[in-house]
Amino acid sequence: MKKLDSRIVDELAQKLDKNPATVKKDIYLLVRKYPTATKNAVAQVYAEQNGKTVFRLLDKEDRNSMPNISVDKSQVRVAQAQKKPRRKERIIQFIQLRSYESFKRDHVEEINRAYTYKCYTACFVLCRKVVENLVLDVMELKFPRNEGDNLSLYFDTNQGRYRDFSELLANISNKRDDFGPDAKLVERIVSKANVFKRQANDTAHSWYYIIKNPEELEDLHVQDLIDYLETLLDRTRESQRKVPGLQARFDTAIR
Repeated sequence: MKKLDSRIVDELAQKLDKNPATVKKDIYLLVRKYPTATKNAVAQVYAEQNGKTVFRLLDKEDRNSMPNISVDKSQVRVAQAQKKPRRKERIIQFIQLRSYESFKRDHVEEINRAYTYKCYTACFVLCRKVVENLVLDVMELKFPRNEGDNLSLYFDTNQGRYRDFSELLANISNKRDDFGPDAKLVERIVSKANVFKRQANDTAHSWYYIIKNPEELEDLHVQDLIDYLETLLDRTRESQRKVPGLQARFDTAIR
């Protein structure tokens, strides 16, 4: 049987501040509990029980004979990280919309989150989508699809899809006189949206165009454009109510 290494005994005696003879006696008593382990391996067990280690002094045979010891988990204290209170997410309101439809609110919320987290290119693309759809809302309300050639103003029947943003702006501009006293408002909308449209084309069609600064978005005055469109939409809706049956036909057409 392999003998107990005197170096291990001496090191444990020093670490535990005990007499070497006492350490040796304690180890030999523990050997009875682990008959398949070498005395040096048992010395490591003894060291661990006292919060120490002599593992570096064990050779391959000693390490291979180390017994599997289950740890009494009740005696192990785990430091639990203190839970930090979650900071309330503060979202910057880049734009707002008066509409109460949930799907429109979802777009606004996503735009504001993108702006808050500095995803400015994504924010811009979503703003373009909102503006384009507000223009479409105005046109569908003002020019009901079931009357004459109105549908062709905003829907390409040959392609089976809504017209591009540039076509929508061109057609509403050509029809601005139909808005009566709001013709100037239509001109203002088209002027601001054209700038928006050109920059949108640059963003969509170039790998090199990335919006990195919020000033690039703020210079577009997106909120002003949205306010103009919502005002035009409200006024158009009000004027259409004065035409008997027209608002009802529009409501039926968009369902």
